[in-house]
Order: sequence, then structure tokens, then C-alpha cells
Amino acid sequence: MSQAYRRACDGDSAAAGAACARSAALQLERASNSAEAQEPLQSLDALCEHGTGAACCALVKVYSTGRVVAPDPARVSRLHAQTCPTCCDRP
Repeated sequence: MSQAYRRACDGDSAAAGAACARSAALQLERASNSAEAQEPLQSLDALCEHGTGAACCALVKVYSTGRVVAPDPARVSRLHAQTCPTCCDRP
């Protein structure tokens, strides 16, 4: 499934941002430490900055759970406010 997202991410379709966000979120789910999480986090940060709601929602999840990064409640609140109503169902 990740390969399909990557192919869509490389395309010029309107869904490319969402596909890129999903691909990065899948990479992040597989990361077992902060070093492995850096590349997908950077991708999600860039996508979120460019208005891809799915990327912002993925960041809300990762900074809420603190699985491979330190929890950051202030960032969660800021991202959540930025993306609502895209992902108002906080984790």
C-alpha cells in the first residue's frame, strides 16, 4: 500500500498532498526510534505548512502519543486549531 501512495505522491494530481501525507504517516508508524522518524516528520511538517490537512492531523497524532518523539501538548493544540475541522477528533 505504501508504494501506491508514493506513486500518487510523485504525480501531479490534486490528491498528491494527501497521498504524500499518508505515505509519510505510514513511514512514521513503522519508525522505531526518533532517527527513523526524522524524514517522515520533516515531510509531514512541510506538507502541513503548505495546507495539507492530512499531514497536520498526522502530526497531531504523533505529538499527542509521543511514540517516537517527545509529547508536545502546545504543538498539538496549535496544530489542532490550525486543522479543525479537518481532524477535530483529537486522539
